[in-house]
Amino acid sequence: MPSQHSLKIIRLAAENVKRLRAVQITPEGHIVQISGPNAAGKTSVLDCIWYALGGGSALPEQPIRKGAAKGEIHLDLGEMLVSRTFTQSGSYLKVVSKDGRECNSPQKLLDSLLGKLAFDPLAFARLSEDRQRELLMNLVSIPLVPEHLERISGIEVPRDDHPIAAMNAVYKTVYDQRAELNKNVKRLEAALATVRVPPGMEDLKPVSASGLLAERRALAETNAANEAARRAWRELERDHQAHQVERERLRQVRIGLLQQLEEVESALADRERLLTAAEAELRQAAETVAALVDRDLGEIDARIARADEVNRIATEAARKRALTEELERDRQAAADRTARLEAIARYKTDLMERTDFPIQGLDFQAGRVTYNGVPIGQASAAEKLRVGMAVAMALNPRLRIIRIEDGSLLDRQSWRVIEDMARRGDFQVWIETVADQPGQGIFIYDGETVNRSIGEWVNRGIGESERSDGLVGRSRGH
Repeated sequence: MPSQHSLKIIRLAAENVKRLRAVQITPEGHIVQISGPNAAGKTSVLDCIWYALGGGSALPEQPIRKGAAKGEIHLDLGEMLVSRTFTQSGSYLKVVSKDGRECNSPQKLLDSLLGKLAFDPLAFARLSEDRQRELLMNLVSIPLVPEHLERISGIEVPRDDHPIAAMNAVYKTVYDQRAELNKNVKRLEAALATVRVPPGMEDLKPVSASGLLAERRALAETNAANEAARRAWRELERDHQAHQVERERLRQVRIGLLQQLEEVESALADRERLLTAAEAELRQAAETVAALVDRDLGEIDARIARADEVNRIATEAARKRALTEELERDRQAAADRTARLEAIARYKTDLMERTDFPIQGLDFQAGRVTYNGVPIGQASAAEKLRVGMAVAMALNPRLRIIRIEDGSLLDRQSWRVIEDMARRGDFQVWIETVADQPGQGIFIYDGETVNRSIGEWVNRGIGESERSDGLVGRSRGH
């Protein structure tokens, strides 16, 4: 039925809806200011737009003005006329094109046009960070390539998540990895600072105390064998001396006992033989003893005494080498994670540059919506308003109507921001403000539009014919 052109309200007429008696408004310009005292029906005017278009959950439980039997809302959107009638039995919707054709599925048609009509730009900054992120993530399209993100991050990218959620999850995983590695680097650096190895002993190897003891036992056994050989040599030497003494005695006996010469000669010959054999053994023993070398136990005893200290230093040296190697590995791994984070950040920056955000400067950082690098909650009032307006405009690309309830809270700069963005985006902004007298925009009093002072309107006791003159209001920019 409608074309793809943008739609705005050309005329609004409502009767007996909520606080409204009867109003007809033909808005002019991009700002439609609805003013009036509290409880006069200003909010009802803005609600009528949503009731007419939204239907369903947008409708209140009692839309009809108290005391009336029926309520009506008529919206002229240029390309179509929307009418919603309320009775005690329900509501009825009718949509007719400008060429007179009635739509068979009017609510379905309106739903295709609606974005977030009730979205108030001032409310965006008040949303939670999660809600801001969710709203903006559903609004923009991020050209994420999961395979590329996996290559630069080394992390598997969940395919079912929203691109921003996936990027944030990957970034957090790499960030946590780097944090853990840096934590371990600090631990290793602290551990290395406690290791003390004397200069020049960095490569010292531990020694075996049992091996040293075994070596000492072998040396002691050698010395014991040497001592036994010496004792044998001394025995042979005593035997040799005894033989010499005996030979001398026999010689004396031979001199004195010539008569026993033969016996003595025979005995002497025997002794000569024994002496010869003993001399041979003695010479051999002397040579053996002369060749004996006693082993110095001082050096091995000193090594045994130093074994515990050597092993302690060798253990510290080995621990230092292991800590140094682990520290280098973790430093390299942390540097790798830093490089990955930088690659992810560059990729995200590239994606953000190619993403059609509602307003330049809007971004996602650390899971938060930011504007010019600052979280929305910390931005200035004017920046919050610009972002809210941009998001509201992006949420309503076809039906270019935006609603602002707390218009009385806006300063002059805020009004200029809204008017400028509405003009450049070709949007119609309906703003509700509190006022005691007519003068700004369309003035609502007691459910009707008023074009004269309240005192004059009340004191003159306007009749029905006079009151109808005040039903048509025309808005002007702030």
